[in-house]
Amino acid sequence: MEIKVNTDKEYLVFYLKGNIDIVKASKLEKEIHEIIKKFPDYHILFSLRYVQLVSSSGFGMIINLQKIKSKEGIRIALSNLSFENKRILELMGIEGMIEIYPTESEFEDRCGDPFC
Repeated sequence: MEIKVNTDKEYLVFYLKGNIDIVKASKLEKEIHEIIKKFPDYHILFSLRYVQLVSSSGFGMIINLQKIKSKEGIRIALSNLSFENKRILELMGIEGMIEIYPTESEFEDRCGDPFC
């Protein structure tokens, strides 16, 4: 699992690469929390363009983060989901719990809105 972060905008973009299983989700969660501490007021986009498979644990970690940050007015979103990952969200029954964008640019267009 590789992670790169873009902090050049008024939101964070986490570019993830590889599969996210139960072991990697735990490690990823720790890394993400360390980065978020430095940018507490930034909205967050997870780009899954290079992620083939996210396990239920991986999506659970993202949903838990979303629940915490939404109380602070912070948006969490996903982009570039594969068909398989969309299907996992549907099977988990959580596809409506988080914003999903086909591309990063569509999130950026929306986040440029003053009510982002």
